[in-house]
Amino acid sequence: MLVETTAAVQPRTTPYPGAFPALEVPVVLILFNRPEATARTLEAIAAVRPRQLYVIADGPRPGHPTDPARCAAARAVIDRVDWPCEVLTDFADTNLGTRHRVASGLSKVFAAVEEAIILEDDCIASPTFFRFCAELLERYRDDPRVFAICGRTSVAGSRRNKDYSYFYSNLFASWGWAGWRRSWQHFDMEMSAWPQMRREDRLMDLFNDRAAARFWTSTLDLLAADRLNSWAYRFQLACWAANGLVVKPTCHLVSNIGFGDDATLTKDVIPGINDLAGHMRFPLKHFPVMIPDRLSDLDNLRRGYYRPLHRKAWFKMRRIAQRFSGSAPKLPA
Repeated sequence: MLVETTAAVQPRTTPYPGAFPALEVPVVLILFNRPEATARTLEAIAAVRPRQLYVIADGPRPGHPTDPARCAAARAVIDRVDWPCEVLTDFADTNLGTRHRVASGLSKVFAAVEEAIILEDDCIASPTFFRFCAELLERYRDDPRVFAICGRTSVAGSRRNKDYSYFYSNLFASWGWAGWRRSWQHFDMEMSAWPQMRREDRLMDLFNDRAAARFWTSTLDLLAADRLNSWAYRFQLACWAANGLVVKPTCHLVSNIGFGDDATLTKDVIPGINDLAGHMRFPLKHFPVMIPDRLSDLDNLRRGYYRPLHRKAWFKMRRIAQRFSGSAPKLPA
């Protein structure tokens, strides 16, 4: 259930240069038990003073004695909203896990609004990220080919498309993004499209690269076996099954500060992955053709998913897959 509270005081002074009008697009903040990171993320959101803020929070985990206090502290950060804003909260009493908490929370949000900008508690957005999302949400509102607007880019993508503000990709990036109800309605927790896609080797059609197809086949097999706790990979599959594209900027507009021991998934700092956010220049220079940049996607996979620095993680995934499926994926070249 979404619980409404209202803060209606004078807007705070933005910590960023320049003036930003109040944001009309609803913003969603997803948090858990990290009050320090949550406070920094909220500070970035405060720069654009959204008129609506949806807050999704998971509950304490059993067997983690510090979780109740830390979850309460993270939720209390929302009390710092000090600009005219409708705040709606969806706080779980018990721990649902990343996959179910995010999925159920976003389903409630998109039942209430047509579009939204989504940030997790460790994603620090540039103020221009919000304007970038708002303009492209409007531009592609009625275009079913576009599933999401992302705040992160890739090295090759930024170089190959430097004459434009953004490009098209087949790889969804969940560290700061925006989307519509029409795209979220494709989200399928049961991954019903995967058996046929796997049987017909459709990932080769998508990437035309055997290493990429092997990697994602192994990853989606682990998801289907309930061995990976990810909502984002399920949304990625839904995007592929519907032949959807995502938009990526040609510079990072969101930084991830969540690497560390208290992270749910991203415990190891990976050079180049958590680069600082930049600022988008306006007016936007729109990409002229809606063709995904496959070369940039493949470079992104090699750098961020299965490059040599990830071999230890890959072999761990390989052992898990072998244990539960009787077969082991090969390490991509």
